[in-house]
Amino acid sequence: MLSNLNRIVVVLIMLSGIGVNAAITITRVNATTIGLYEKFEAVYRLDGLTYDNPYDPEQIDVTAVFTSPSGKPWHLFGFFDDYRHVSEWKVRFSPNEIGMWSYVITANNADGAQQSEVRTFTAVQSPHHGWIKPATENPHYLVHDDGAPFYGVGMYTPWGNSIEEFDELKKYGGNTFAIWNITYGGMVNGYGLIEEQLGRYNQMKCGKIDTLLQVAEARDLTMMFCFWPHDLFSATVWAHQWHQNPYRFVCDVVDVYSDQACWEYQEKQYRYLIARFSYSRAMGIWEMMNEINGTDGWAAGRHDEAKEWVHKVDHYFKENDAFQHPTTASRSGGFGEYWLEMYDLIDLPNIHVYESQGWPTPYLGNTLRSSMENYAFATQRFWNAFAKPAIFGEAGADLVTVALRSPDYTAMYHNAIWASLTNGLAATPYWWTFSDPIRNVEREQMAHLAKFVADIDFVKDSREHFAVKTDDYDLFGMRGDSTAFGWMRQIYAQDITRMQFDLQDVLRPDIPVYAVSYYDPWNGKEMGTTIRPHVDGQLRDIIPPANGACPDIAFKIKPAQGGVTPALLELSADQYRILNIDTLTCAITCYLFDRQSRFCPQAEAIIAFSLQGVGDLIDSPQVTAKNGVAVVHYRPSAESGEARIIASSSGLAADTLVIRVQDRTVLDDFEVYHSDSQLKNYWVTKSGKADISLAPAVGHGQFAIKVDYGIGGDYQYTAVIEKQITHSFKGGRYLTFWLQHDDSKREIEIRIYNVNRKFWTYTFSLSGSESGIMTIPLSDFETRDASIPFDLSILETLRLTIKAGDGGHGAGTLYFDDFSFPTAAPSAVDRMQNEHVPSLFNLHPNYPNPFNEATRIDFQLGEKSPVEICIFNIQGQLVETLVNVTLDAGTHSTVWETGKIRSSGLYFIQMVAGDVKLVVKCLLSK
Repeated sequence: MLSNLNRIVVVLIMLSGIGVNAAITITRVNATTIGLYEKFEAVYRLDGLTYDNPYDPEQIDVTAVFTSPSGKPWHLFGFFDDYRHVSEWKVRFSPNEIGMWSYVITANNADGAQQSEVRTFTAVQSPHHGWIKPATENPHYLVHDDGAPFYGVGMYTPWGNSIEEFDELKKYGGNTFAIWNITYGGMVNGYGLIEEQLGRYNQMKCGKIDTLLQVAEARDLTMMFCFWPHDLFSATVWAHQWHQNPYRFVCDVVDVYSDQACWEYQEKQYRYLIARFSYSRAMGIWEMMNEINGTDGWAAGRHDEAKEWVHKVDHYFKENDAFQHPTTASRSGGFGEYWLEMYDLIDLPNIHVYESQGWPTPYLGNTLRSSMENYAFATQRFWNAFAKPAIFGEAGADLVTVALRSPDYTAMYHNAIWASLTNGLAATPYWWTFSDPIRNVEREQMAHLAKFVADIDFVKDSREHFAVKTDDYDLFGMRGDSTAFGWMRQIYAQDITRMQFDLQDVLRPDIPVYAVSYYDPWNGKEMGTTIRPHVDGQLRDIIPPANGACPDIAFKIKPAQGGVTPALLELSADQYRILNIDTLTCAITCYLFDRQSRFCPQAEAIIAFSLQGVGDLIDSPQVTAKNGVAVVHYRPSAESGEARIIASSSGLAADTLVIRVQDRTVLDDFEVYHSDSQLKNYWVTKSGKADISLAPAVGHGQFAIKVDYGIGGDYQYTAVIEKQITHSFKGGRYLTFWLQHDDSKREIEIRIYNVNRKFWTYTFSLSGSESGIMTIPLSDFETRDASIPFDLSILETLRLTIKAGDGGHGAGTLYFDDFSFPTAAPSAVDRMQNEHVPSLFNLHPNYPNPFNEATRIDFQLGEKSPVEICIFNIQGQLVETLVNVTLDAGTHSTVWETGKIRSSGLYFIQMVAGDVKLVVKCLLSK
């Protein structure tokens, strides 16, 4: 402490030469023992110093130097506070080192410099982590001053605020919010602007901001404070409030970015903001300008002046804010408002995402997937361009592509926050706004994400993003040195549970075993943890079931301890459905697990593989598993059906895997849709009169698509519907579909586009009285460029255009069903296979496994059949019969409640249905 005092005394003598007759008298402090990152406030008198305007540093310039226990000086501004007419000079600070701090206050005016005596206070430990700032080790994220992780979870609350609203924000897991300096009402913005008179500051408004910071600190919230909304620099552009800005007396609105007198007033206001508010750990981000393109200066083409203004404001805060709160600024929410040059100047690159303002629809007809992709794309674009924490400073509101206050709106918000998280954004999008159109159902989604991120150290665990896109799901994730987290969504928002996924070359190759923990992001519940092998850079797992359909899941991956002594075999395949083409192959992998279902990375065993059903195993049927793994390959034949692969080894529990060999790939059988609105998310009317709706099936199953169209006359000359294609149909040789037509003599042109927008066409007449399956060889399709191969793996769109043909103008109705690409022409008696009523029998692994008191068993019947499900112990003795009844085709489930069974260990679940017998293993842990 003596060394600190000596340094300060030397500084005092050098600066002023004034001794004990100091004119600055410290009259009180709020405390002499202060917790880390808590407010220290000193109140003082300036005796004998003259000034007319206490807010003008050219008349009276008050500064302070705080010196830390380690000797670091902190330079701050003093300020004049007249909230509720207290008429007091103050200085505010918050310490970040434990120990004794010293401080001294200096005042300068026309008569010279004067100083206070040296005072001290002691900083002690507290539960707080301090203000936020960009991380040094991983600059894509924010951290607290003490290095604790920070991931922003919150929304915009621009005005109309209340303490109850901040209580709700905290209740739903929020830790950040954003607010404007504006006059639109609420606990802060119902009291005017900060500067309503030139060079003088609205003390009622400033006092309300003081209160807001106290409210935020008490709830561990951080604030993004926008001191210049676009409204205040706008006289003619949208939401213009220039008439309230006192700078109108200094310059024209278009000159606000360049006028020197206007800038001098701005500097003084910024100094006051820093002096009064920067101490607070709740002061998170300085938002210098919200939507700069909504100002007259920008509209007048003063873009370079606006950019230079951003640079000047940012530089001022960098030079004068001792706490170095990060800065940001933005343009409005259109897709074209990305401003690369500005992002170089500020701490936090920031765009607004309002999808109705020109954002693309990358997946035509799939609105929710397209929205998710926009958030993923925008996040990745920031991550790849800047080593800075990026934010979406506004998003959502009513500028979206779905109906407000609808389930789709909830899903769009849900997808936006999870896609942003798992692609590297530094905070959830600041949704506009917390109170409307947001409801509790959306706030609950925010709470579930907050729970998921609570234990993630983003600096260490989120260094690089990865993505996997398949015909079934989109997966986004972030990986660290040895960990990863991610989120995956079924592309049509169907149930994603029990789906297999692969991560290739994502995790550290030298770690052989990982734990995968699953999380239901819709209800905030853990779904269990699996211990998975990581072999040749690949981690493969099957998503566990949930209570009800689950369109997406989140996961965390971290290294785990493997097993030693194998007891179980587990089979997996790189595909479970394959076309009946004998040039295709499928890799079958057998893993060795111990009795606790842990992969055994050092184990060896001789594995015998056998096949029942169609196709062949093209490797030796006996393979030595090394490092816990054995691999064989399966090849289909021309026959469709099931291939059942069985792996066994002496002393180990065997396993069975079923591969379905198909003669076609289904494009759409319309069984996944439950309403017209859902159908229209995927099939869209491109032009003309074509009203689409669900109708009773004309082929099989429950649903078909009905098209009520009109041609010519009061309508356009064509009616066009289309669907974007997301699957690969490689191997198909025909296009087939069921058609019930209207015998109108009109024409249908089928056009199939690839991803490069090259297309192939086939046209036929709607004539005759029969309806049924249309079978069109792909070789009959015509193209403008015969040199381009008809590659079914890169298709993009199926378009149906109804034309007048020989039928002339008028209206009609068509029904379509069961679009698919078969490998061979169907016979006259063929019926389409229904993907949703299983044609195979399956016994799924039980869940949870291992388990204690109860476990769920799901099974499939390909047809109505008597079925028996029994439990056997490892000695082959019958333990319990769970099911013994005749059931219809479909998916069913039962539960084994272990009851009085006391013996832990391995058990077998056996299903017998007709001539089908299936067995899976389970582990009871009492």
